[in-house]
Amino acid sequence: MESTANCLDCECKAPKMENDYSLIKSGWRLTRSSAADRSISVEWRCPMCWAAHKKRTGVGPGPMSGAEMASARPTPLPEALEPSPRSASPPSKTPPKPSH
Repeated sequence: MESTANCLDCECKAPKMENDYSLIKSGWRLTRSSAADRSISVEWRCPMCWAAHKKRTGVGPGPMSGAEMASARPTPLPEALEPSPRSASPPSKTPPKPSH
């Protein structure tokens, strides 16, 4: 299914993509909001308008790009959540000798 979207702010047309995920990967952002009548609206923004919207509204950073993900360091687990070692010595690589 081909994705079609227009930027809410500048009304530019999104490039033709295979699906919405491809559009998001190319920098476009989708926001959802609820109206008083409980209806949901969705709003697409191009990369430039998304940056301005983020600055204007303080919306979170959104998903990281592939390059950002590759360079990101994982957050260390608190000690209480770290897996506990089963034994102090590393497991032996040689199989046990059969007992007769």
